[in-house]
Amino acid sequence: GVAGLVYLVGLVGGPPRRPLIEAAVPTDTVRGVYFPPAEGWKVVEQLSAHHVLVLEVETERMDEVKAIAQQLVQPVADRYSEVLIYYYRPGQRGKLAARRVQWTPRGDYVVVNYEGIEK
Repeated sequence: GVAGLVYLVGLVGGPPRRPLIEAAVPTDTVRGVYFPPAEGWKVVEQLSAHHVLVLEVETERMDEVKAIAQQLVQPVADRYSEVLIYYYRPGQRGKLAARRVQWTPRGDYVVVNYEGIEK
């Protein structure tokens, strides 16, 4: 796979000390933590910016999104102020996510169900 790091250059002073936006490939590697596709789910996209990690996961296991989120967040929790995980049924990316889980260090895992919501 191709690994890339995108730096946003400030108006003054050159590049920041650390990247503002990071995109890493393969998509199942989150900040150096490898998440091989597990039975029934896999990380298909990731992006981090401004201490927020956004992941997209394909799964049929919509009743287990909180447990999946805990597996994904635990190894990287000390690196982010927020993690948003969007869950899609296989082949449904490009449409509205079925679920979203939000994690913050001060809060718990908040699950939002988007299924049945009209666009």
